[in-house]
Amino acid sequence: RKSGGQAGHDQAATAFALLAFYGRGEVHDEECKYQDTVKRGIEWLVGQQDTGTGDLRGTNPRNNAMYDHGIAALAVVEAYGVTKDTTLRPKAQAAIEFIVDTQHEGGGWRHQPPDGCAWRGAPRTLRSDRRRGSPSITSNCTPVG
Repeated sequence: RKSGGQAGHDQAATAFALLAFYGRGEVHDEECKYQDTVKRGIEWLVGQQDTGTGDLRGTNPRNNAMYDHGIAALAVVEAYGVTKDTTLRPKAQAAIEFIVDTQHEGGGWRHQPPDGCAWRGAPRTLRSDRRRGSPSITSNCTPVG
């Protein structure tokens, strides 16, 4: 562990990789150089999602895993926005709704719902969701930061 990083953040690591692929025009639903890699990545990532809550943190989230969810949600929203893959729309919707549902009553988001230190990734994911034409979220949330 020369880098000082933590293990157990596979969702975030996969999401970051997917964002890089989608950002350079690689997609999971059309023939391209890394189609298989991107397809396996997005399928694995949405396979980690709790179907009841939309939570993308996996089955054993770490104590700061809301960051993992935010990054993963951003990747799913991006994947939907780039491809308009209808199978991803409900996954993106659920991921965004989880963000809205876990907002702390005092504003902002925490490492672990419902309390802890503020997580500032949610507003960025919500903005990306709107730009990409993903499902519209109506809420009374007041993002911080």
